[in-house]
Amino acid sequence: MVDWKRSPLYALLVALFLICVIFPDVLFQGASLRITDQLAGAEQHLPVYSRYGSLTKPFIKANDYLVSHSPLIVQQIEDNIAKFYKKFFYTHHWWDSYTDYGGSLYQSDPMIEFMRYCIWNFNSPYWNPYSAAGQFGPETLVDQKFSVFTVLTAIFGGSSLAYNAVLLFFYFLGTYFVYRTAQMCLRFSPLAGVAMGVFYLLNGYILANTSSNVALNYLVVPMCIYASCLFLETRSILRFIAVLFSFAALLTFTFMPTTIASTIGIYGVLLGYLFVLKKRGVFTANSQIALNLSIHLGVVVLAILLLSFLYLPIFESFQSNGILTMYSKRIFFPAHWHAILSLFSSSHFFESYGAMEAGVWPFIGNVVFHFGIVAFCLMSCSIGKWEQEETPLVITCLGLTLLVLCRIFGVPGVSFLFSVLPIIGNLGCQYWWAALVFPMLILVGIGVNNLESGNSRNLPTLVILGIFGIAWIVVLSTYGFHHPHLGHKIVTNILLILLASLTGALIFKANQTKNMQHRKKATLVVVVLMFGELLAEGHVLHYQSNDIFTNPPSEIGYIKANIGPYRTMTIGNLFGVLHGTRPELGSGYQINEITSMNEGDIQNYIHYFHKIFTFGGRSPIDPMFPSLLYFEDKPEQNKIDWNEVNLLGVKYIILPSYFKNYQKAFTKQGLHLVFENASSVLFENPYALPRAFGIALPKKPEGKKIDLPLKGDATLSKTKITQYKNTEVQLEGYAEKPMLVVLTDNWQKNWKATVNGNLAPILLFNETFRGVWISSPGKYIINMSYRPSTLTVAFLLTLGILLFVFLLLGKEIRKKLHQ
Repeated sequence: MVDWKRSPLYALLVALFLICVIFPDVLFQGASLRITDQLAGAEQHLPVYSRYGSLTKPFIKANDYLVSHSPLIVQQIEDNIAKFYKKFFYTHHWWDSYTDYGGSLYQSDPMIEFMRYCIWNFNSPYWNPYSAAGQFGPETLVDQKFSVFTVLTAIFGGSSLAYNAVLLFFYFLGTYFVYRTAQMCLRFSPLAGVAMGVFYLLNGYILANTSSNVALNYLVVPMCIYASCLFLETRSILRFIAVLFSFAALLTFTFMPTTIASTIGIYGVLLGYLFVLKKRGVFTANSQIALNLSIHLGVVVLAILLLSFLYLPIFESFQSNGILTMYSKRIFFPAHWHAILSLFSSSHFFESYGAMEAGVWPFIGNVVFHFGIVAFCLMSCSIGKWEQEETPLVITCLGLTLLVLCRIFGVPGVSFLFSVLPIIGNLGCQYWWAALVFPMLILVGIGVNNLESGNSRNLPTLVILGIFGIAWIVVLSTYGFHHPHLGHKIVTNILLILLASLTGALIFKANQTKNMQHRKKATLVVVVLMFGELLAEGHVLHYQSNDIFTNPPSEIGYIKANIGPYRTMTIGNLFGVLHGTRPELGSGYQINEITSMNEGDIQNYIHYFHKIFTFGGRSPIDPMFPSLLYFEDKPEQNKIDWNEVNLLGVKYIILPSYFKNYQKAFTKQGLHLVFENASSVLFENPYALPRAFGIALPKKPEGKKIDLPLKGDATLSKTKITQYKNTEVQLEGYAEKPMLVVLTDNWQKNWKATVNGNLAPILLFNETFRGVWISSPGKYIINMSYRPSTLTVAFLLTLGILLFVFLLLGKEIRKKLHQ
């Protein structure tokens, strides 16, 4: 008889149940997981939701009779509960549960809208004209333009509704594959599969990185593990295709530090699983394990080749964007030992992530994600009393977990060995957690399985509780209890100690009893405690869905209606409000913005940017993305080269409304205030030069680089931009005499040009712009086009592998039909 709890339908129901329980505010109340919705929701004072209710509504819901007959009593009850809650449980801001949301806010979220524009308008995504006078497409890596998540959301319209639907679908899919792996590959109990699903959805790494561009690859890792386990157990064409496409999906996420770390975690699990298969008799020798692992690595290489259309342009760009140099110079900052307590809880003597109080960061050294005291106790139960078929998996997962924790906390010797490894040695501390989560997930499942079957030990749990106790005492003695939110800290520490004690008692009781039903009940209670702990530790708040790209701020509508072919420049700290077009929001709105820069941008423009702007205060690079974010309202301190700004064709300058000194300075300079709202003001620059123009020269420039002292009063010939697409530009004009036609977009060697149908070189003008020489008088039509030089080969490789896959699939279908 088939156990229906191991069926795909049961796995679907488990995944659906967990998604409904964990995301009810998104599914049923209109809340959003999108980062841009959080910031805009906070600015607009929209309803904010915890998982199970709106915080803008009463803390209790009295029945209609009481509300209608005794409203004053109801109000008094609500006020008292609110006071108690604020005193002892600390009202959080939406960003308190996040560790890194800037990348999504100003990079990957706007790029969803950029990709929507590209897909829906049949425009090439291989060049982004809206970012920093023109930048690379997928080569900017961190903005995840080609990730399967970005592309699917863009295809479905790029709205917040599409974003949340696609994100929840990936959470659902991941949970489904976690449960299937537990049931079909590892042969765990249903409760162990559910516990793994809970840990997958609620551990601190994914909670603190919800919707973050650094962790979106997390969503497809379960699919990779499940497909790989099936393939390693029994190779077949369909399983080969499943591994190929699951890893291709993973590798579309080009935030490489966490993609690399996730891959390390996957192989830590798979290596242990190969030895599990040997214990089951699938393999008889270690040489077979090595062979199967090599075959699997070969499939992953094929997945990379399948993505040649993505990775060959990336590899090609390394010589001009300086990204390899940047990564090679990164310094590893380990977490301090004081932060070990934060592994067990996000809330004790201080909060973790965005809620962290001033002065804590030097104390902990780097971000530490919480996984819960209950989950760690369950992991300890994975070390069984007797050897079992999962023992090799315990060894590899536990070994990898300890190694990575040693790297994160900078253990001498181990950390040094990591540092000398190529590529891996340059991964930041905050990214190594991606290698931990899935080995820990497997350990949780094995722990639950052992606890149910009576195969867990007391000693490992005592060790975990001992580490927790020592860490608690260390932080108590070195940091201690103090304001702010002292009441909250006292309550959370009491609850944490009670939870640790209760969990330990339940595990010890389960280990002692010989009654299977009692063990199962105790294990169920421990899993429920893990669910409750991780749910409470998240401190998650979500604002009502609002969608700034469908309903943009008012100044964006004004700009789009009036800007024409010109550009914008955003000055000052608009952080906390989603106004203006600063970092990459211009790409989302299809507005050309000169201060929008990204990791992996063209170096010539970055140098040019620093020539235009001189900061009297804080560095323009903080930490690595140049912008005018840190311009203070001190015009006498910061210097702007207005000739170069005019050359860039900057028509509108966007300022925070509180920048009164700059408003006076711009008015005095002759700029016109044309728009203002509560958050920002908009100045028009009447001196902006056209984006394309001709300039007469006495003779044809020699060489490819031209550096002219172009001033605002230079005599320019009119040139019209008749077509402006991402990778195709057409200019038309009339030359009275030989001249240089300039387009103030960034030069890159893969841009090609024709003049009246004849090939012509594109010259490098003023360090970073494009120029084309018109040698004879008369009408001219210049066509410029961009295409990475490796793209043709890339498409051929991708198509070749797809053809190979279709041939294999056709062979398999014919075989099935014949049978």
